[in-house]
Amino acid sequence: MINILSKEQDEAIRYFKNKLNISEKLYISLINFNLLRDKHEDFGNRLYELYKTDPYLYIKALKEGYVVDQPIEFNEAIVRFYDGEELAVIHKTTGKRYNVNVKMKKLPDGFTLQTMNMWSWSEVV
Repeated sequence: MINILSKEQDEAIRYFKNKLNISEKLYISLINFNLLRDKHEDFGNRLYELYKTDPYLYIKALKEGYVVDQPIEFNEAIVRFYDGEELAVIHKTTGKRYNVNVKMKKLPDGFTLQTMNMWSWSEVV
């Protein structure tokens, strides 16, 4: 499974890796959130929120690598979806991510025209 982080989370990780000169093997240094906040409070808080929300994803992303999420504007996503392109949707409440296209026989539960505002759209990664 691919580890997917937001652009803001990626920006914070890259900042600290460069600022603190952290190699890939020293990723564990990015768990000292007090040190991170001392160096850059906003970035430290971003990473702490990710860790607090999903510690497994945070550690796995640092250890194994990750890709950056590429959100798509709703209007563009709808056009591309109905043109048959495969896109990713993320449920805004649960955070569950699914790849979808208009030709699918079974779409994710709750994915309907009436509930489109409950989903974010993204490129497939």
